[in-house]
Amino acid sequence: MINNPILADIDQENDIKPIEGMILGIAVAMDASIAAFTLSFFDLNPYLTPFLFGLMHFILIGLGNILARKNIINVFVENFSLLPGIILVTLAIIRLM
Repeated sequence: MINNPILADIDQENDIKPIEGMILGIAVAMDASIAAFTLSFFDLNPYLTPFLFGLMHFILIGLGNILARKNIINVFVENFSLLPGIILVTLAIIRLM
């Protein structure tokens, strides 16, 4: 569900109902908890890490809402359709170095 949020759309109506949003939210929260648990092995501040996760979720969800309301996402998709492939190839080249 994390890799493909469309899987949270249980009834296949291309919109997310409150129960589907709750399921997706639980999946994202579990992912964040696992990431925070993993970061705890790197001796980071245990009080700062959850705060930063919450802050970043707040900022990114707010930014996503703003972009969705202004319909900027469709413009971005049309103009930068090759960007994900370029990023993957760049990361692969960096990884080989």
